[in-house]
Amino acid sequence: MKNIFIATLTTLLLASIATASPLKKDRVAADATWLIHVDVERLLDSTVGRFLLEHAEELDIDLDDLDRMKRDLGLDPRTDLRSVTLYGTGDEPGEDAIILAETNDRVDEAIERLLANDDLPIRRRKLNGKTVYVIGGEGRRHYLSIQRAGADRRLVVFSDNKSGFRNALDVLAGEAPSISMGRSNIPADDPQEGSLVFLSVGDIDAFGDDGPASQIIRMSDGFTADIGEVDGVLTGRASVTAESPEVADNISHVLQGLVALGRLMAAGQPDLAPLNELADSLSIRTKDSRISIRIRIDARELLEKAERLMEAHGGAGHRHGDDDDWDDDDWFDDDDDWDDDDRDRRHHKGYKRSRD
Repeated sequence: MKNIFIATLTTLLLASIATASPLKKDRVAADATWLIHVDVERLLDSTVGRFLLEHAEELDIDLDDLDRMKRDLGLDPRTDLRSVTLYGTGDEPGEDAIILAETNDRVDEAIERLLANDDLPIRRRKLNGKTVYVIGGEGRRHYLSIQRAGADRRLVVFSDNKSGFRNALDVLAGEAPSISMGRSNIPADDPQEGSLVFLSVGDIDAFGDDGPASQIIRMSDGFTADIGEVDGVLTGRASVTAESPEVADNISHVLQGLVALGRLMAAGQPDLAPLNELADSLSIRTKDSRISIRIRIDARELLEKAERLMEAHGGAGHRHGDDDDWDDDDWFDDDDDWDDDDRDRRHHKGYKRSRD
């Protein structure tokens, strides 16, 4: 799943669209423990996005896959992808991810081309009256659904985890709760103005490695991070909610220590001068159990220095069930509909009654 997670993030960083697509919380399941949202149009229309495309080769960003997708499927992520939201219920971002990609109606032709490819194991099936696609065979399957999100808009739902996939479809149909209803394991913060990439993580004890960032996260009850750009100014915002004011003070001291370490590393090294500028533009504040971090810096000036640095160095070089729980017949039978298991049916009926 982590490979898909990384590949998806790489793809969305190289795409552009016609209109901005902010985070829609009613699409995210209430039991999500983490989410990432990328407003692709804003990203690629930003100073940072243009820099990524202009310096793709130096940054080892391979655009060949995008060209191949356009040639083979008639779908070009650089012009057809609108936004990407990823979320999951596992202990670490990327685990059992649900991917929601908003695109246009060209995806309809793309899926037909996939179905016509005899070398690709893909089946079209029905689930509760909705068309779904199963890609792959035993041991490795991917689940995909394409739903209308407007006259010429489509929402693609994709996952490796089938029970999570089913729940995602129920959320979109209004038959399961979403984080917009206030039932959430992640902080309620919203993306800032001009947000490009937004991350929200709940109370995850098993997050990450043993690095400083992971240790800070494990000391907290949740955190959010947001990178944006407004009028050429690159903005960063992060907040950490600690278990108590005392823990908040400890986290604040750790963060300030990391800033001081960055200054020491940059001292006397012209190549690392941007680190000092970042440190100068950074503010860390603590109020009760909440730590707020803010940064504002001119995007063009920062990236010009990054470009000079590259030239100097020769370029940059609650979890759902496992896939084995369902028999093959549940996914590859010839019936018009899949049967829901009794537990899911009782859960959804109970939810509908509570809504009524």
